[in-house]
Amino acid sequence: MTYNLHPIFVHFPIAFLLLYSVVKILPFRRWFPGTSWNHIYKILLIPGVIGAYLSMATGETAAHLTRPDRDLVGLHEFFAGATTNIYLILLIGEFFPVILRVLRNIKHIPRVVVRIVYQLGRIINHPTVMIGLALVGAIALFLTGVFGGILTHGTSADPLAPFILNIFGL
Repeated sequence: MTYNLHPIFVHFPIAFLLLYSVVKILPFRRWFPGTSWNHIYKILLIPGVIGAYLSMATGETAAHLTRPDRDLVGLHEFFAGATTNIYLILLIGEFFPVILRVLRNIKHIPRVVVRIVYQLGRIINHPTVMIGLALVGAIALFLTGVFGGILTHGTSADPLAPFILNIFGL
């Protein structure tokens, strides 16, 4: 017998990733300057991204068990994948200094590769890019949740559901 574990796994990454976006977007660094925000970002992103991948894996099973509307499932899967990839990029950006230090210590990697990684990391790790990605990630997370809510509870549980379905032509 196969169980639908998706509802168990899905809520933890939502909490961690949304909290990351809130903390990243709002000026918490200015409000609490003595706090080590880089550690907090990583602590929120690591379980959030791992949980997002677990949610996507269990979501495949849930889709086969419940046989929902394929268009809604497609949108839910698309935004779930986009959300996960956006936050994965943010996680790489948060770990960029560590990644660069490791690459510089490996002797057999050509210097040009290290320079390319350095330039890409500078772009990803730029504060404006990180805040923008956190905002886009939060929007994608919101849309993933709306479509997931529609799949499980219908359109009457969320007052925004009909409006969002209309935007997407459903």
